[in-house]
Amino acid sequence: MNILRYLVVAALFVSSLAFADDAADRVACIKQLRELSELTMKFASANNGRLPKSFDELLAAQPKPNPSLLVAPIAIDKSKPSYEWMLPDKKISGIANPANTVAIRSLYTMPDGSRLVAYLDGSVRFITEKP
Repeated sequence: MNILRYLVVAALFVSSLAFADDAADRVACIKQLRELSELTMKFASANNGRLPKSFDELLAAQPKPNPSLLVAPIAIDKSKPSYEWMLPDKKISGIANPANTVAIRSLYTMPDGSRLVAYLDGSVRFITEKP
């Protein structure tokens, strides 16, 4: 009977670790996308309101380019970017509603089926896309 208790406790502990890892990955992805959003706004500010054509242009404009910003901690394939740039070469002044305009979208989905997006106003949210 004691062995059964230990097995149950061990199973609960392992599942709680998996939940903690998922939560830590979510937080890391949010921070990463916020940083990309900040860099985007700095880029636009330095380029008369023009958004970058690509992530390559965004990173090249940085004093210390950090390509690892483009690979999400939760991504399975760490050899390619985890995000999609949605507004290549657009002018901020031509976008009517920045708070509802997605600038960067994750290419991965979270275990719960949600996807992380960054809006042009700098906010970062999880969305669930309908099929």
